[in-house]
Amino acid sequence: MVRPDCEHDEPAKAAEILADAILPALRGGSPADAVRLGRRAVRLAQGTGDLVEIRSTLRLGMALIFAGDYDEGVALIDHADATGAHHRADSAGTQPYPYLGAALALAGRNARAREVLGGLIAEARSAGAADMLPYALVRLAGVELDAGRWRVAAAALTEAGQLAHETGN
Repeated sequence: MVRPDCEHDEPAKAAEILADAILPALRGGSPADAVRLGRRAVRLAQGTGDLVEIRSTLRLGMALIFAGDYDEGVALIDHADATGAHHRADSAGTQPYPYLGAALALAGRNARAREVLGGLIAEARSAGAADMLPYALVRLAGVELDAGRWRVAAAALTEAGQLAHETGN
């Protein structure tokens, strides 16, 4: 997967590759593998202080929740959120990572997830990012369903479906 010399010569790049492999491992039904990948990614990303470190931490947190270690997973997601919020303040206001809202929802941080996803939706609308908008709307719908806000969820899902259809996604 990642050559040892890449880990030594370019640890941030290796961390990015490993972090990108976490979600496919989860989707493939291998949360233990996802956790192993995530721990390796976080170790390599440590000290970079950039989006790779945030993404690695966030994805490891998600993997831990799926693997059954809810407390550690939530702590890492909260840490990634706090770090990302600081990073956003330093970088023209863009979100450090689109999966943050989904991770916050997974961690049970629905109010914060709604805030983050609302921001992502506003950014996507402003930038005309029709590829990101359906994803964010579907994730927001999940948060709204959890909150019992069925009509808001239905509206978000309807819009997401229409946009996905119009853009061929």
